[in-house]
Amino acid sequence: MSALLLSFLVFFADEPSDKPTAAQVEQAHQLLNGEWEITSYTDDGENLGQGLVKAKLAKDGRVSVGARTFQIVNPETGETRIIPFRVNPLKQPKRLEVTTRDDRTIGGIYKFDGDDLIVCLESFPDSGFPSGFDAPAGSNRMLIKLHMASKTAKIETPITPPASKPADIKFESPEQHTAHAVFATARKPTTAELTRVRELFAGNWDIMSIVDDGEKLGSELIRRRFAENGQVRFGTRAFAVINPKTEERRVNAYKLDPTKSPSEIDVTTQFDTVLKGIYVFDGDKLMLAVAKDEDHARPTKFEAPGGSGVMLVNLKLAPEESVRPLEVKSTTAPVKPASTPEEDARKRDTGIRRGIVGSWSMSDSKGTLTTVFQPDGGFVTTRTWARHQKRLFGPPSDTSSGSWSYTNGQLTAWVGRTTDPRIVGHSFSGRLQTIGDDSMVLTDSYGSVKTFRKLK
Repeated sequence: MSALLLSFLVFFADEPSDKPTAAQVEQAHQLLNGEWEITSYTDDGENLGQGLVKAKLAKDGRVSVGARTFQIVNPETGETRIIPFRVNPLKQPKRLEVTTRDDRTIGGIYKFDGDDLIVCLESFPDSGFPSGFDAPAGSNRMLIKLHMASKTAKIETPITPPASKPADIKFESPEQHTAHAVFATARKPTTAELTRVRELFAGNWDIMSIVDDGEKLGSELIRRRFAENGQVRFGTRAFAVINPKTEERRVNAYKLDPTKSPSEIDVTTQFDTVLKGIYVFDGDKLMLAVAKDEDHARPTKFEAPGGSGVMLVNLKLAPEESVRPLEVKSTTAPVKPASTPEEDARKRDTGIRRGIVGSWSMSDSKGTLTTVFQPDGGFVTTRTWARHQKRLFGPPSDTSSGSWSYTNGQLTAWVGRTTDPRIVGHSFSGRLQTIGDDSMVLTDSYGSVKTFRKLK
């Protein structure tokens, strides 16, 4: 038997080829097939905690591999996504190619480490193959580590506990701080970098603690005086907090720069002042240190001792739940009454159609939807998928086009062409609630409220 095995190895060593045989491909798939649990996920330098992976990316944090496909269950909708792939085990490192919805390919490499599987993928189609098993910031790569899981037992991998106090999260030494500062050049963040970090921010976050210039606020005080349910709702460019006493929703814009070290955030208040801050993700948690006055310098550490003029906020990703939409009042001037109700309705609809024409953007749990409604009744829309919707073995966005109409308060769009085969030939309708110069609010057939912002 040993002689037969040796001759087998010598045969392939003497006959190198880039094209694997059917037997070699089958053996590679046998090694890949089965249930795998995601133990870590790094996307372009951002490390996501297992709680976030299980809540947004894959149900129970699992990926099923079989029949030359990856199968992932969306933990929010229960939808099973099937992603075809093919392998070349003769390459060093071993290669795999994932097929996107529009039949393009995303290149990747993989290797086994004991009972673990390590996969590194490019984020964009037709970008070649990764050069190594890493995904640092700016690489546009994903690094996924998986562990062979039992098919019958649900494996729970412990999440690294948070630091005991805010001061624990800081640079280990001045030298390390300097090294990080040198690494973070003065370049501007790319669109892809901004999209990724905005997707990480988007969602509901529970306020775990607040340290206000040395004073720590209790959770009950936060819930009763600061934020309803102790939560903050982040969109891709703004965040909202509901006053638990007045139920007033306060919205503040924010701007991010993930290229700095630490990463920077600027918050625009309701008084048009800009407060400078820094942020850091720690698994499923987010920490913000923000100066309380626009004249104060940007914080350099995640701490807020007395006299610092800094507010330190610790947040944790909250379970997905329904969120009360922003109440947007129409800024459209009232239509003067006509001689008959029918003429009045026609004039009103004509004015609304004119108001709909233009470019609109809406962010939800799926990502960002940007739609251009054209005067001739056509539309073009781009769905940029959120991290939990498309980052795992999928393209970053899909584009659709078709026709739209508005009648009797109903806005309807019919999809004629799209890179997402699931929606071709489908129509989507929403009842218009309000429309103004910079916002449009629709209610879909399920009663969910969608707020669109007009792009200038």
